[in-house]
Amino acid sequence: MKDFAALLREVLDQEGWTQIRLANALGVSRQYVSSLCKGKATPNRGKQKEIAHALGVAPSRLTPKGGGGGRPSRRKTLLTKGQGINLAYLAEAMKSLRRASQVVLNLPIEGALKHATGKVDTLMFDAVAEAAIVNTLTQFNERCAVFTEEMDRRGLVDYAHAVCYFVDPFDRSSVFAERIREAGDEATIVADLLGSPELNMEGVEAPFCSVTCVRESRIIFNVMLDYASGEIYVACEDMLKHGNAEECPDPFALAAYGDDITFEYEQGGGAVCFLGRTGSPARELYEDLYRSGLDFGSMKVLKDDPGGPARVLYLSGLDEGPMPDFVLSNGEKICEWLGWLAYALFSKELAVFELWAEKLSARDSILLAPPPNYSVFVSSRSEGFELDLDRITLFESPSRYRGAIAVTHLENSGMIAQLNARPKCRELLPHRV
Repeated sequence: MKDFAALLREVLDQEGWTQIRLANALGVSRQYVSSLCKGKATPNRGKQKEIAHALGVAPSRLTPKGGGGGRPSRRKTLLTKGQGINLAYLAEAMKSLRRASQVVLNLPIEGALKHATGKVDTLMFDAVAEAAIVNTLTQFNERCAVFTEEMDRRGLVDYAHAVCYFVDPFDRSSVFAERIREAGDEATIVADLLGSPELNMEGVEAPFCSVTCVRESRIIFNVMLDYASGEIYVACEDMLKHGNAEECPDPFALAAYGDDITFEYEQGGGAVCFLGRTGSPARELYEDLYRSGLDFGSMKVLKDDPGGPARVLYLSGLDEGPMPDFVLSNGEKICEWLGWLAYALFSKELAVFELWAEKLSARDSILLAPPPNYSVFVSSRSEGFELDLDRITLFESPSRYRGAIAVTHLENSGMIAQLNARPKCRELLPHRV
């Protein structure tokens, strides 16, 4: 029996429709239509009828013979653990990433690659993504602080202890820019390129945006969005889920329809960490920190130029490659790795370690692997990570705070024993059952 995805592909082919044309007719992203055609997203009966109407065909042509074949009508799902205000903050964060994606997808290719205000390598797609995220967050609650990769800080830093956000608006942007330049002149907007096989940026290797929320000095949630596929990922007290952002636009829909994110342990084969891009001036610095400063000289590196926020997902098995023994932030900025801690805290399947170097090393006058007396972590209790936000806000550019954070499976007893045996290493969640 053909499922909805097969029927949709068949109708598109028979009626001479492209995925982009259907996306425009429905007012959705091309990535969402691609997910429908691949069976990664399954609409409910009401959405199936809407798609059939847009195509000008009878709904029966998209209905599997065995019945509706789609998701049942949206059921009410109660999220009972998190406080209501935390769920409201999460809903706005999810909205902010969807807005960023919409803006980025509709950028003209030429305009997307123009330089923008910010860091020396900030491009227009970086800037517009950041603006969409920051504006959404601060419009919802102006009494918050936002620390972000491109512009450093936004909002009222005095309110950081109440609510603050650590934002990476477009991770892997330099790789993404290179792929756009290599893609030729056929595409007119970014949406024409994202998700194409030629870009070879899928799953954990895709460009991501990320928001981590800290309330009263504790991590409340992380939410990430894959620009290429439109997949959204959430780690909070109520759930660890992922699903298509069009199908799951808010926490309640994601809880009802999303798929669980789990971190089942498999025998590892090395580390996933950033060693600097090949040929870059910083390559030697990051290699030296990993191999000598942090003493991982004999540990194999499976991937040496991974993305930042989504790196923790390598431990989930969502990536098709070999599972690593651990993922490491190798002296990278806090916006790239803080969200990992939400997945460790709320999954209860991961262990987190803070490491510091034998010899102090720095980049742009910022320590790459600060020891405990310079650390942003002031507590390591089983109920959560407590952050020293005073230390963060004293930085001229708070998002530049760097650290060496290793995350591994709780069941990986060998790796945990190795890390605990190190004199310059501490476990940040040591008392969990």
